[in-house]
Amino acid sequence: MIQYVRSFIFNIVFFVWMIFVSIACLIASVFWGYKGINRVGEMCSFMVEHFLRFIVGVTTEFRGQEHIPTDGKFLVACKHQSAWETISLHRFVKDPTVVMKKELSKWPLFGKVVVQAGSILIDRKKGKEVLPQMIEGTTKSLKIGRPVFIFPEGTRSTPGKPGRYRHGIFALYDALKVPVLPIALNSGYFWPKRGFLKKKGHIVMERLPVIQPGLKEKDFMKKLERVIEDASLKIAPQETTCPQKKALL
Repeated sequence: MIQYVRSFIFNIVFFVWMIFVSIACLIASVFWGYKGINRVGEMCSFMVEHFLRFIVGVTTEFRGQEHIPTDGKFLVACKHQSAWETISLHRFVKDPTVVMKKELSKWPLFGKVVVQAGSILIDRKKGKEVLPQMIEGTTKSLKIGRPVFIFPEGTRSTPGKPGRYRHGIFALYDALKVPVLPIALNSGYFWPKRGFLKKKGHIVMERLPVIQPGLKEKDFMKKLERVIEDASLKIAPQETTCPQKKALL
């Protein structure tokens, strides 16, 4: 029962906080453009991590800083289990551009932030027809040193089970000849997909060694899925849950 009460309090605090953050992002974008939005995004994720720790009992840890390319010209392929990574992605890499579904741009307040941040918005109903748009948007972002963030599964998957890895990530990798930074995580165990209840535990996000350009589609997709899924299983709750462990923020 106590965890339901904690989750209820967290959800209210989170909702109010996100309204404030959306307004702050719009103001910041007027003066500093996407960089202003990203700085607010970093503050947002930092505070959400504190809300999770003190209200729900969820700690967070970020690993693999040494694997991030220094020039900003790379793709990020992230496991997707929860809303947590969409909020915290500004802590994963510096100044990312995010590939996301076009419908999000129609949300009140948040939709305007998405557009002002320079997000690459796609209509998933058009299938492969969106690839030229994705390539064009990604090219522009990489030229100014903004890594492009994509969830290769397209939607949130069930923890412990791989989703269907989509062709879009390979299309970008092949067209742009840049490395891909895979990211594994276990967030879905503690912040479930469409779940009201948040569970105590330890969220781990792990950046993995980059996949260099040059692989054929079959080899690339197989390697990407294998490294992300294997790493995600290794950081499953039975190995990582440790309420007493101090989070690395």
